[in-house]
Amino acid sequence: PESRIRDIPTFYGSFSPYNADMDFRGLVTARYALVHSLNVPSVRLLYTYGIHEFYDFLQAAGMSNLFRSADDYGLPLILGGCEGTLLDMVMMFRGLGNYGEFSDLKILLDDTLSSGRSLISPGASFLVLDILKDLNRPGAEYYWHRYSSRRPLAWKTGTSYGHRDALAIGVSPQWTIGVWAGNFTGEGNPNLIGSRSAGSLLFKIFNALPDDPNFSVWFDRPENDLVKVTLCSESGYLAKAECGHTIEADSPPTVKPFPKCPYHKTLFLSADGKYQVCSRCWEVGEVLKVNRLVYPPEVVQYLKEKGHAFLAVPPHNPECPTLSFENPIGIIYPTNGARILVPRGLGGEYQKVIAKAACAIKGGELFWYLDGEFVGATLDNHEIPLELGSGDHSLQIIDSEGHVRSIHFHAGKAVGGY
Repeated sequence: PESRIRDIPTFYGSFSPYNADMDFRGLVTARYALVHSLNVPSVRLLYTYGIHEFYDFLQAAGMSNLFRSADDYGLPLILGGCEGTLLDMVMMFRGLGNYGEFSDLKILLDDTLSSGRSLISPGASFLVLDILKDLNRPGAEYYWHRYSSRRPLAWKTGTSYGHRDALAIGVSPQWTIGVWAGNFTGEGNPNLIGSRSAGSLLFKIFNALPDDPNFSVWFDRPENDLVKVTLCSESGYLAKAECGHTIEADSPPTVKPFPKCPYHKTLFLSADGKYQVCSRCWEVGEVLKVNRLVYPPEVVQYLKEKGHAFLAVPPHNPECPTLSFENPIGIIYPTNGARILVPRGLGGEYQKVIAKAACAIKGGELFWYLDGEFVGATLDNHEIPLELGSGDHSLQIIDSEGHVRSIHFHAGKAVGGY
């Protein structure tokens, strides 16, 4: 929950997710991303985890309407870009409440429950439920924690495309509740928003249901499935020697190999602190060794906009022979010195120009800058749409290892016609 994920413009071929508020935050914790329903970090996680693996999980957990292939759904799958019934989603939340054991729902009293399928560890389920408990409730329920009679609830809302469906689902140790609001004709309504309509009704139902003393008020912590790990307080990943401040956090013992902090680094600087140096370019006895928090420049840009301050990272010594090593970045389009005519669409509006690049490093991430301004990152499929004004432009691409490739070109806008 405390690990920080990049929240920056990211392009996956023609697909580029945006958060609902059209804003980016640079870095956010997994907890923050889930509480605030941020789309960009969610898509980045699915890209890392794998679409096919997630698709197989959804099917195993009981999603009954996935009639397309995983590739047809693509990365929007994590954002609700698939078909699902209210019963499907209630079953998913109930699986979380059963510590990761998923089974079919019992509709009639005489129905028998099928045996459950353990798909998520109890520790991971508990951590997710703990995050969902932190969502701000609607209306007067916002202050629920101030009243001893109120009970915690792990809950989430959703609004379908075109405001045709408003959804809210909550789970406690005793109850799982699902609410749908909408028109039976499928007609959209701008007032159909999950948190306002379905969310308000969800808590009216929850507060009206009886409280069985045989059930705990909140989920019991699965002590045998959570271990303490030491994390870097600034990145949320495993702490290493370069990390100055650490925190203790819960983690399932079966978690995939957890990376160490990627942002704290040991830098070797020239005696005046002006340049970074290495064994190929430093002067013996004139080296400063420092530990620094080094965020990628595209992350720094958005963090600065949110009021964060950083120590500037010095550039590498320009006379170092290491810089002459082969650059893995190649810019395919535009070419250096190109003159581009920006086309118009059928409606007369100016179109974006698709820039293309290649990276020799498999799985490499490239960061794009147009005229010195960060415009987005690409993974594997390195294509990005650029909005160009008339005049001269510079395009700079940087990879995660610091390699840079730059070009200059001229753009002109078509006048008249389409």
